[in-house]
Amino acid sequence: MQRILQVENFQNVACVCADWSEFVQELEEWGVTGCAKIEFDDPELDIPTLDKFMVTENGYERTGEDFNLIYA
Repeated sequence: MQRILQVENFQNVACVCADWSEFVQELEEWGVTGCAKIEFDDPELDIPTLDKFMVTENGYERTGEDFNLIYA
């Protein structure tokens, strides 16, 4: 989750996706199948937590190094 917040393109996708599977699908369209040495289809990923993370990011835009939340 931290890596998603650190990469602007990942963050931009996360803020418009309803859940983890939608996020993964969007990135796979770019040919991206993982980040930070973790593959998105790793069976050890905590998908319920990742789904919750996507919901918290939905509609928000983080800016700057301090990651302040600004409603988009």
